[in-house]
Amino acid sequence: MFDSPNPELQPTEPLRFDVLTLFPGLFEGFLSESILGRAIKNRLIDVRLWDLRRWAVNKFGQVDDRPYGGGPGMLIMAPPVVEAVEAIQADDPTPAHVVLMAPAGARFHQSKARTLLEKRRILLICGRYEGFDQRAIEILQPELISIGDYVLSGGEVPSMVVIDTVMRLVPACWVMKRVQTMNLFMMIATWWNILTTPVPVNTVD
Repeated sequence: MFDSPNPELQPTEPLRFDVLTLFPGLFEGFLSESILGRAIKNRLIDVRLWDLRRWAVNKFGQVDDRPYGGGPGMLIMAPPVVEAVEAIQADDPTPAHVVLMAPAGARFHQSKARTLLEKRRILLICGRYEGFDQRAIEILQPELISIGDYVLSGGEVPSMVVIDTVMRLVPACWVMKRVQTMNLFMMIATWWNILTTPVPVNTVD
């Protein structure tokens, strides 16, 4: 997918993200374009996608079931998630910090991104349907993170937000852009009415 990496930009250990999802295809464009695409090409960032259906409970690829005792919708079953996380953890000797994207989680913000950067390996679990069998959360004890108080179809977009935000804190990713590593978030938050050329546009100076 990517060109040969530039050896001058490679750190000793790339920042690694493991993403457990039912829809790995949603990440294709996201991982191949812009700053993140170049960071992956230069092995500054390592993103590995894991299809939850690899750990399905039957030959039909089932990973979800109805709530026990009744209730609306479907839940992602506990056994596939637990088995998947255990297998992903075993894929590398460096333990992954497990994060589950959930509406009930703590609000994601810039300081949390800096904390996650220190982990060096992050496993992001993407939910779907009505959520997870609570036993999966009790067994895995993941950090629960939410990106806001609104309804999305699943945890894939929130995972992209986390990856992009944390990635931008890796200094070498900015070397590729030839810009200084500065607090861009604060800079944008305090700048107002920034213009480009030409002047005027539709008679507005």
